[in-house]
Amino acid sequence: MSEQRKIVATAANEFEAEMLCGILSEAGIESMQELSNTGIGGRFGGGGARDIYVSEDDFERATEVVSAQSDEGSED
Repeated sequence: MSEQRKIVATAANEFEAEMLCGILSEAGIESMQELSNTGIGGRFGGGGARDIYVSEDDFERATEVVSAQSDEGSED
């Protein structure tokens, strides 16, 4: 992954973050997750929101993938 990373999404928890990273991986996009700086405990808590990062080069495509996943989930 290139040095420049951008947050493409914020997941509610680790499970959701793993799912989003898996979807991005299936699309050929490398990603990583990190505890978000929001919520109770911030970066020091064990749970909570997770930021999903992708390289700056993959950001536009990753945004499309995440958006398509969100649209698909809202149709259920």
